[in-house]
Amino acid sequence: MGAAAFAVGALSSSAQTVYSVNVVGYVNEVFAGTNAPGNPSHHSQYTLVSNPLDNGSGNHLQDLFASQGSNIYGDTAYYFNSTLQGFVADLNSYGWGNNIALPPGSGFFFLNTGPTFTNTFVGTVIQSPAITPIPLIPGYSLASSTFPESGFVQDLGVNANNGDTIYLFSQSGQTFIASFNSYGWGAAPGFTVDPVKGPYVTNGSSIFYLNTQVPHATNFWTQSGTAFTVH
Repeated sequence: MGAAAFAVGALSSSAQTVYSVNVVGYVNEVFAGTNAPGNPSHHSQYTLVSNPLDNGSGNHLQDLFASQGSNIYGDTAYYFNSTLQGFVADLNSYGWGNNIALPPGSGFFFLNTGPTFTNTFVGTVIQSPAITPIPLIPGYSLASSTFPESGFVQDLGVNANNGDTIYLFSQSGQTFIASFNSYGWGAAPGFTVDPVKGPYVTNGSSIFYLNTQVPHATNFWTQSGTAFTVH
């Protein structure tokens, strides 16, 4: 889970629930590396994350990881092309090859070939009416909460169908763990799952979503921008 801090530009009703049209801050995310616990062979490590804040400059990799400098040369970011149903790699070879944009609501894998590091994502919380529902098309989608918020997927706005599956990434196991929705969400070892509300996802993480709806139709991850809860 990412450590977060925010400054409210309008008004707040409590220490936890924030109502504002201008919330700025940062979220710290840890990217496991060759010295990660449980990695005695010092292999490169994948982390499945998201960019939880809008940096106001297009949210390109070069800006999102600007503070890391040469520490991440040789590392790779992988984003998912839903149309092609496959991952696309962007290698950092003394600069990002494609310098892809990763706005809030998207997700990506990061392959860290060096030691563990912490990256700080800085920006604003996207508010209505700028929030666009995230399409979960038939097949696979890689997506995240538009807000820097933790919670069960239903509470975060995911509209799931019976028969759909959410894949969560196990950092320690370097593999996906599935929760299948068969008239209620099934267990995913190592993760918290509510039978009704689905898996619990943490601030700054992503989910790999399989939409099996027949006839084929796109689901939408829809969130409101009038308030969010800081966890």
